[in-house]
Amino acid sequence: TISFCMFVFGIFSGAQGVAFQMLLAKVIPIARRGRLQAWRNVTGGLVAAGLSYVAGRYLIGGNVFGHGYSVTFVLAFALTSAGLTALSLLMREPEPPTVRERSTVAQRLKEFPSLLRGDRSFLFFIVAQVLASAGAFAQPFYILSVGHQMHITGNVLGLLSLAFLGADTATNLAWGYMGDKFGFRSTFIAALVLWAGATVLLIMAHTLPAVIVAFFCIGAAQSGQMMSSSTMVLEFGSREDIAMRLALSQTAQGSMRALGPLLGGVVAASLGYNFLFSVSMGFMVAALSVLILLVQEPRDRRKAMIEKV
Repeated sequence: TISFCMFVFGIFSGAQGVAFQMLLAKVIPIARRGRLQAWRNVTGGLVAAGLSYVAGRYLIGGNVFGHGYSVTFVLAFALTSAGLTALSLLMREPEPPTVRERSTVAQRLKEFPSLLRGDRSFLFFIVAQVLASAGAFAQPFYILSVGHQMHITGNVLGLLSLAFLGADTATNLAWGYMGDKFGFRSTFIAALVLWAGATVLLIMAHTLPAVIVAFFCIGAAQSGQMMSSSTMVLEFGSREDIAMRLALSQTAQGSMRALGPLLGGVVAASLGYNFLFSVSMGFMVAALSVLILLVQEPRDRRKAMIEKV
């Protein structure tokens, strides 16, 4: 039952990601996407970090009604439903100046190869995304690794959640403004470097303060990676193909994130957490290499095309 619920959650999470980023592309101009996303994420991060700490300390730590985790999930469901209801009532989707002709899903899927062949930089961007997602397959095992080193209470879980989610709040503005100024390829690279370094720290950490720092850095890196990849994909190619590029990007990342935990569990069970984290860093380094050597900043390409005209 739990596996089925997680599967359904993943399906609708992917659909929500494409729809939300499409709205973002319509509403927010390119030059301001980073900072406006950052302010949105800061607001959400403050709420999420505070609720995570409260849930860990009082709901889970206090085992409310004898089912602390279940109460936490019900609270999350209620808050998410309220947010989606407000979105449906208060937001109106703007009408685009041009709309592609209607076609079937099968016809749209046939366009994927041409999207990749027509833009070499976008092709290698997808490769970098897949490699980065493969590197993130160790994420579910971070807390399990810590549990093998020290006793995890509700308070410790709350502190680690606060560090992880609080990093999103503390670093989002930096990622957003950096992306607007220098392009999101640079922030993508910086996030992967930080993630690899934080993984090394987690392997070496044997005290709670060191683990908290590692979780903070991982949270910051994940924030930068998610903002960079989800925003950068909007800047390739024509505006009419944004939805297709988003679908291709989300499918590539989602497929790897779906298989990653299963493969990670096999590796962790047979070879240990440290080996798993080392493999994760290897994928991060591979993604970095592709980004640095084979992916061009789309804003630079667009400026060059405008100058030629």
